[in-house]
This record gives sequence, C-alpha cells and structure tokens, in this order.
Amino acid sequence: MGFISKLLSNFNSGEPKHEQSLPPGWHSAHAAAAAAAKESDKMVLVKLHADWCPVCQGFDNDVSSMPKLSNYLNSQFVCARVDEKSRELKKLWKTHKIVGFPCFLIYSSSNNFLCKVRGYDSADSFIDRLKQAVSLAADA
Repeated sequence: MGFISKLLSNFNSGEPKHEQSLPPGWHSAHAAAAAAAKESDKMVLVKLHADWCPVCQGFDNDVSSMPKLSNYLNSQFVCARVDEKSRELKKLWKTHKIVGFPCFLIYSSSNNFLCKVRGYDSADSFIDRLKQAVSLAADA
C-alpha cells in the first residue's frame, strides 16, 4: 500500500480512525458531536485521547462496561473522542492549554466552551466532577 493510500485509509468521512475502538455512540471529531448536540440540545463532551494512555483506556473500558457512567454521559452530553494524532487535537491542546491526557472539554449545545475537566479515576468521582464543573460554568 502506498503512502497516500495508507494515509487516506486512516480516515473515514473526515473522522480519523482510532486504534482503540470508540465507545458506542461517540463521535471521533468535535465538529460531528457539536452538530449532533445542536440538534439534541445537549452539551458536548470532548475527550482528548491517546491510545498509549492507560487512564484513557480505563475510561473507555468503564464507559463500555459501566451503565451508570454511559447512561449519565449519554443523557447529558453528545460525546466525542479526539485522538492525539489528529490536527484537531493539536488545535484544542493549544487553545485550551492542555497539559496531559485524558482531558475533557465541555461545550454548550451552541458549541460555546464552558470548562475542562482533567483526568479520570472512577466513574462515581468523574460524574461528580462533571456535575460540579457544569454547575460552576453555568453560574459564571
């Protein structure tokens, strides 16, 4: 396979393919999630992801295996996972002064940036941190 063919095979409808599969219902680009959020009137949660990051992998495993976490995320957000190899991640990294993986960016349904949440430790703690971050952003 030639270089250009290999490069093009890494993209599907403009959204990069990930080595680790996306959680069900997630988008692989912020723009796709933002468009869906506008239609559903939900906030957008963008996870900045690296396949080599064990915490990123743990989060994805929990989303896939823990209904409490996946149900909460799906009820409140349209979610996207942006891969470290994408141009989009590089732009978001610089714009929001990201310092490590995973980092979660939260946007309103009209795609206005609200806040960021760093790291992941457990489903319960993460849900609490998201609720707190969204509440603080709404009060600001």
